[in-house]
Amino acid sequence: MANSQVLVPLWSSRLWALWARTMVSELIRRTKELTEVSEAQIAARDAGGGWPALMQFQIERARAMLLAGAPLALKLPGRIGLEIRMTVQGGLCILDKLERHRGDAFRHRPVLRPFDWPMMLARALAM
Repeated sequence: MANSQVLVPLWSSRLWALWARTMVSELIRRTKELTEVSEAQIAARDAGGGWPALMQFQIERARAMLLAGAPLALKLPGRIGLEIRMTVQGGLCILDKLERHRGDAFRHRPVLRPFDWPMMLARALAM
């Protein structure tokens, strides 16, 4: 019995690692299909060429993950639930700002301003 208790976590951790590697490989493959952005382009802070397509892909991906995780906040009571909802709304706000500038975070760094907070709070309470 003790051997099976050890093997299950071992196999599940190996399956998790395999799944994670597969997902990362797929993400890299899809990103390369979408655009060719070199490390040199990123180092030069060049938001031209394939950068907008790459960033749009990443923005959509991040938005989908935030929205997929948002229901957790509704299940958590009190302050922790509100904090998670605010985190989701803050992330969505940053993504909107990135999208507005076609992903050019080099020249238009997205930050939360004082006037963003009341809107985020209203949206968090309405979730």
